[in-house]
Amino acid sequence: MTARLFRVVTASLLALTCVMTGSPPAATATIGPYTLPFFYPHSVTQPYGCTDLQVEGPIPPGQSCPVHNPPMRWHSGIDFGMPRGTGVVSSNSGTSSAWFDSVADGNRTGAANYFYLKHGTNLYSLYYHLEYHGVIFKTIGTPISAGQQIAFSGDTGAYGQAHLHYELDSQNVIGCNPPG
Repeated sequence: MTARLFRVVTASLLALTCVMTGSPPAATATIGPYTLPFFYPHSVTQPYGCTDLQVEGPIPPGQSCPVHNPPMRWHSGIDFGMPRGTGVVSSNSGTSSAWFDSVADGNRTGAANYFYLKHGTNLYSLYYHLEYHGVIFKTIGTPISAGQQIAFSGDTGAYGQAHLHYELDSQNVIGCNPPG
């Protein structure tokens, strides 16, 4: 199976999971042209949605989580476990819209190196916990092709092992309808 085909199939399975768990697919972000931001299989270490990790954000309006003590939190993307320095590629074509790349190795304060890629009018793919000096494109507005390498995975701002936090944001997250 080619690397692109693997990424498309896996992304489609993630979208199907949204449907099977009761979150209808979003009209404007069906996985369609979006693929996963890496070429080789990596396991999901933190799924989208409810979590007991207290470092995550509050549960958005319109969403619910099981009763839990302490209260559940909300993870807005999907984390993939991968070694530091793994190539991160764009999930679709777009233009670079934001980046941060100045957190030194070993930072555990919550800050993270990131890269945002704008697709169309209101949809962005976000890539977090990138390696120190791991962002490749540091000029806003740079055109990026689907599958083009944009960064290297790392552990900046992470609470644990190196991983990539990936999400589609604005109105949609990984093909699931957003809160509200």
